[in-house]
Amino acid sequence: GNIEIVRYGDETEDTLNVSSEYLSESLELIKGHNYKRISVMGDYNLPDIDFLKECPHIEILNLSGGNIKDFEGLSFLENLKTLSMNHLDKKVKVDLGKLTSLKELYGELPTRATGLSNLKNLKRMQIWDYKPHSKTFAELGEIKNLEVLHLIQAKIESFEGIGQFRALQELNLY
Repeated sequence: GNIEIVRYGDETEDTLNVSSEYLSESLELIKGHNYKRISVMGDYNLPDIDFLKECPHIEILNLSGGNIKDFEGLSFLENLKTLSMNHLDKKVKVDLGKLTSLKELYGELPTRATGLSNLKNLKRMQIWDYKPHSKTFAELGEIKNLEVLHLIQAKIESFEGIGQFRALQELNLY
Protein backbone atom coordinates (compact mmCIF):
# COMPACT_ATOMS: atom_id res chain seq x y z
CA GLY A 1 0.00 0.00 0.00
CA ASN A 2 2.77 2.50 0.82
CA ILE A 3 5.39 1.33 -1.66
CA GLU A 4 5.47 2.25 -5.35
CA ILE A 5 6.42 -0.47 -7.80
CA VAL A 6 6.86 0.41 -11.45
CA ARG A 7 5.77 -2.28 -13.87
CA TYR A 8 6.74 -2.13 -17.52
CA GLY A 9 4.74 -3.48 -20.45
CA ASP A 10 7.63 -5.48 -21.84
CA GLU A 11 9.66 -8.16 -20.09
CA THR A 12 11.69 -5.62 -18.09
CA GLU A 13 11.83 -6.48 -14.40
CA ASP A 14 9.75 -4.34 -12.04
CA THR A 15 11.42 -1.41 -10.25
CA LEU A 16 10.77 -0.73 -6.58
CA ASN A 17 10.87 2.94 -5.59
CA VAL A 18 12.45 3.17 -2.15
CA SER A 19 10.71 5.51 0.25
CA SER A 20 12.54 6.95 3.27
CA GLU A 21 9.21 7.20 5.08
CA TYR A 22 8.56 3.49 4.56
CA LEU A 23 12.15 2.27 4.45
CA SER A 24 11.61 -0.88 6.52
CA GLU A 25 8.68 -1.91 4.29
CA SER A 26 10.77 -1.17 1.20
CA LEU A 27 13.59 -3.34 2.51
CA GLU A 28 11.18 -6.17 3.34
CA LEU A 29 9.91 -6.16 -0.23
CA ILE A 30 13.37 -5.86 -1.78
CA LYS A 31 14.66 -8.83 0.18
CA GLY A 32 11.44 -10.87 0.25
CA HIS A 33 10.77 -10.62 -3.48
CA ASN A 34 14.42 -10.40 -4.52
CA TYR A 35 14.03 -7.08 -6.35
CA LYS A 36 17.15 -6.36 -8.37
CA ARG A 37 16.02 -2.95 -9.71
CA ILE A 38 15.41 -0.07 -7.32
CA SER A 39 15.05 3.69 -7.51
CA VAL A 40 15.93 6.16 -4.79
CA MET A 41 14.18 9.35 -5.90
CA GLY A 42 13.51 12.91 -4.80
CA ASP A 43 11.06 11.93 -2.06
CA TYR A 44 13.85 10.00 -0.32
CA ASN A 45 14.72 12.34 2.55
CA LEU A 46 17.57 10.58 4.35
CA PRO A 47 21.14 11.90 3.99
CA ASP A 48 22.64 8.47 3.23
CA ILE A 49 21.89 5.23 1.39
CA ASP A 50 23.37 2.90 4.00
CA PHE A 51 20.29 0.68 3.77
CA LEU A 52 21.94 -0.80 0.65
CA LYS A 53 24.14 -2.98 2.87
CA GLU A 54 21.01 -5.05 3.49
CA CYS A 55 20.48 -5.75 -0.22
CA PRO A 56 23.84 -6.36 -1.92
CA HIS A 57 22.08 -8.32 -4.69
CA ILE A 58 20.79 -5.09 -6.33
CA GLU A 59 21.86 -4.98 -10.00
CA ILE A 60 20.21 -1.76 -11.25
CA LEU A 61 20.08 1.44 -9.20
CA ASN A 62 18.60 4.81 -10.11
CA LEU A 63 19.60 7.68 -7.80
CA SER A 64 17.80 10.96 -8.27
CA GLY A 65 17.37 13.94 -5.98
CA GLY A 66 19.53 16.25 -3.93
CA ASN A 67 18.87 14.99 -0.40
CA ILE A 68 21.57 12.32 -0.33
CA LYS A 69 24.93 13.57 0.99
CA ASP A 70 26.67 10.28 1.86
CA PHE A 71 27.15 7.67 -0.87
CA GLU A 72 29.18 5.10 1.10
CA GLY A 73 26.22 2.72 0.79
CA LEU A 74 27.15 2.18 -2.86
CA SER A 75 30.18 0.18 -1.76
CA PHE A 76 27.90 -2.65 -0.53
CA LEU A 77 26.48 -3.31 -4.01
CA GLU A 78 28.87 -6.00 -5.17
CA ASN A 79 26.52 -7.08 -8.00
CA LEU A 80 25.63 -3.62 -9.33
CA LYS A 81 25.55 -3.67 -13.14
CA THR A 82 23.78 -0.39 -13.99
CA LEU A 83 23.90 2.95 -12.15
CA SER A 84 21.96 6.06 -13.08
CA MET A 85 22.61 9.32 -11.20
CA ASN A 86 20.53 12.44 -11.80
CA HIS A 87 19.71 15.69 -10.02
CA LEU A 88 22.16 15.01 -7.19
CA ASP A 89 23.89 17.70 -5.19
CA LYS A 90 26.84 18.63 -7.44
CA LYS A 91 29.15 19.15 -4.43
CA VAL A 92 28.83 15.71 -2.83
CA LYS A 93 31.73 13.27 -2.90
CA VAL A 94 31.07 9.94 -4.62
CA ASP A 95 33.68 7.21 -5.02
CA LEU A 96 32.68 5.10 -8.01
CA GLY A 97 35.92 3.11 -7.98
CA LYS A 98 34.53 0.40 -5.70
CA LEU A 99 31.79 -0.54 -8.17
CA THR A 100 33.92 -3.11 -9.97
CA SER A 101 30.95 -5.06 -11.39
CA LEU A 102 29.44 -1.94 -13.03
CA LYS A 103 28.76 -2.34 -16.77
CA GLU A 104 26.62 0.76 -17.47
CA LEU A 105 26.76 4.30 -16.09
CA TYR A 106 24.25 7.04 -16.91
CA GLY A 107 23.44 10.57 -15.81
CA GLU A 108 25.06 13.60 -14.26
CA LEU A 109 28.05 12.85 -12.09
CA PRO A 110 28.67 15.12 -9.10
CA THR A 111 31.70 17.37 -9.57
CA ARG A 112 33.60 15.51 -6.84
CA ALA A 113 32.99 12.03 -8.28
CA THR A 114 36.16 9.94 -8.19
CA GLY A 115 37.23 6.47 -9.28
CA LEU A 116 35.75 6.63 -12.77
CA SER A 117 38.91 5.25 -14.32
CA ASN A 118 38.72 2.18 -12.01
CA LEU A 119 35.54 0.93 -13.69
CA LYS A 120 37.38 -1.61 -15.81
CA ASN A 121 34.24 -3.65 -16.63
CA LEU A 122 32.24 -0.63 -17.83
CA LYS A 123 30.89 -1.20 -21.34
CA ARG A 124 28.48 1.71 -21.73
CA MET A 125 28.66 5.26 -20.39
CA GLN A 126 26.30 8.13 -21.10
CA ILE A 127 26.99 11.14 -18.90
CA TRP A 128 26.24 14.86 -18.89
CA ASP A 129 28.51 17.75 -18.00
CA TYR A 130 31.69 15.68 -17.63
CA LYS A 131 34.58 17.96 -16.65
CA PRO A 132 37.92 16.14 -16.63
CA HIS A 133 40.84 18.16 -15.26
CA SER A 134 42.92 17.40 -18.36
CA LYS A 135 40.03 18.33 -20.71
CA THR A 136 40.89 15.16 -22.67
CA PHE A 137 39.84 11.51 -22.72
CA ALA A 138 43.00 10.53 -20.80
CA GLU A 139 41.24 10.36 -17.41
CA LEU A 140 38.99 7.59 -18.71
CA GLY A 141 41.96 5.57 -19.91
CA GLU A 142 41.65 2.54 -17.65
CA ILE A 143 38.15 1.73 -18.94
CA LYS A 144 39.51 -0.61 -21.59
CA ASN A 145 36.22 -2.51 -22.20
CA LEU A 146 34.18 0.60 -23.01
CA GLU A 147 32.09 -0.07 -26.13
CA VAL A 148 29.66 2.88 -26.11
CA LEU A 149 30.49 6.41 -24.94
CA HIS A 150 28.03 9.29 -25.05
CA LEU A 151 29.17 12.61 -23.59
CA ILE A 152 26.68 15.47 -23.43
CA GLN A 153 27.95 18.99 -22.70
CA ALA A 154 31.37 17.65 -21.71
CA LYS A 155 34.32 19.96 -21.20
CA ILE A 156 36.59 18.05 -23.60
CA GLU A 157 38.95 20.17 -25.70
CA SER A 158 41.19 17.48 -27.17
CA PHE A 159 40.84 13.92 -28.43
CA GLU A 160 44.05 13.00 -26.60
CA GLY A 161 43.58 9.56 -25.06
CA ILE A 162 40.72 8.42 -27.31
CA GLY A 163 42.94 5.75 -28.88
CA GLN A 164 43.13 3.78 -25.64
CA PHE A 165 39.54 2.61 -26.02
CA ARG A 166 40.23 -0.48 -28.15
CA ALA A 167 36.71 -1.90 -27.73
CA LEU A 168 34.91 1.38 -28.53
CA GLN A 169 32.23 0.87 -31.18
CA GLU A 170 30.16 4.01 -30.71
CA LEU A 171 31.15 7.54 -29.72
CA ASN A 172 28.64 10.37 -29.51
CA LEU A 173 29.63 13.85 -28.41
CA TYR A 174 26.94 16.46 -27.92
